[in-house]
Amino acid sequence: MWLSGNSIAILAFITWGLLPLYFQFIPNANVFEILSIRVMFSIPCIYLLLKAMSLPMEKVWAAMQNKRILLICFLAGIFNLTSLYSFTLAVERISLIMIGFIQYIEPSIQFLLAVMIFGEILLPIKVASFILIWLGLLLCIADIIVRKRIRPEVLRL
Repeated sequence: MWLSGNSIAILAFITWGLLPLYFQFIPNANVFEILSIRVMFSIPCIYLLLKAMSLPMEKVWAAMQNKRILLICFLAGIFNLTSLYSFTLAVERISLIMIGFIQYIEPSIQFLLAVMIFGEILLPIKVASFILIWLGLLLCIADIIVRKRIRPEVLRL
């Protein structure tokens, strides 16, 4: 099935990476408005995804009857809401290029959790990609520091 594992992860990263681009077309929008729009559009998208995956709705409703699963989903929702709120605030305050670079931090945290807590095998290619991502972030940080030290009229040239 094409909607499984890596393909869903890639689709999610592409979708959530492109969605902030519409923030610039919403003039003077409140953070809560943008967050509400994202949540409202997520619900039908999840429903369509469940239909596309041919997941029987009985399984979904059975999972909703399980109190442990509901608690985990509720807690995940709070963490997700906090993340989305923080991200939306950040998008309003810094450039989209910086947002793109900063979004590499979260996969790095997932990478570290996978290796340190869940014991996944650390391949050399994964180490190389991890190092390159962090080198890119360090270059981005260095660029910000340099731009802060140089007078603005020099940067316009």
